[in-house]
Amino acid sequence: MVLCCRRKVPKSAPKLSFGASVHELYSHQSARTLLASPSAHHHTNPQLNRVNSLVRPLHGSQEIYQDNICEHIPIIHPFGQFRSGWDGIVLLTLIYTAFEVPYTLTFGVILSVHEASGLIALAIDIFLLIDLVLNFRTAYVDRYDHLHIITSPKAIAKRYLKSWFFVDLISSLPLEFIMPLFLGSHITNNDRSLSEFFKVLRIFRLLRGL
Repeated sequence: MVLCCRRKVPKSAPKLSFGASVHELYSHQSARTLLASPSAHHHTNPQLNRVNSLVRPLHGSQEIYQDNICEHIPIIHPFGQFRSGWDGIVLLTLIYTAFEVPYTLTFGVILSVHEASGLIALAIDIFLLIDLVLNFRTAYVDRYDHLHIITSPKAIAKRYLKSWFFVDLISSLPLEFIMPLFLGSHITNNDRSLSEFFKVLRIFRLLRGL
């Protein structure tokens, strides 16, 4: 007697029409959205939701602090009308300095606030210090994506501090007017020459603006 073993053939899955397939896909997507929503976590795990409610405000306040440093001071567009006009004025002052500093060093001219030349030099120093502050609020073009402008205050400050900040600071300080306040009558011509020598660094600032 021969026994025949019948193998159970699994039933094939029923074929779905196009409309039914789309409806099933939408149902799965809705289920994923529901599981990922905060309300789903609230109902599924109350303890986890309570912990998240304590952590989320701290994390959010940290992000706001990092992104909104000195938010009352606007970020300047690098190609905007204000920045373009400001850079033009800075360029003119640097061109004037390129002639004034060698003349002062060559003929030993002593600048004083009681003379017109001294007032002009002091005004230029203050103007360049203001420009130094504005550089911390001026956006810049991303090095890897020229269509992307970086507006993060933290990134702007970090980039400027690593590049031209110290050169701009030393060349902008009105040392010829500050040194007499501390040295008084003991100031020498070498001290005055040293203060003017630091202004020679403005040449690099001029070349950068050209």
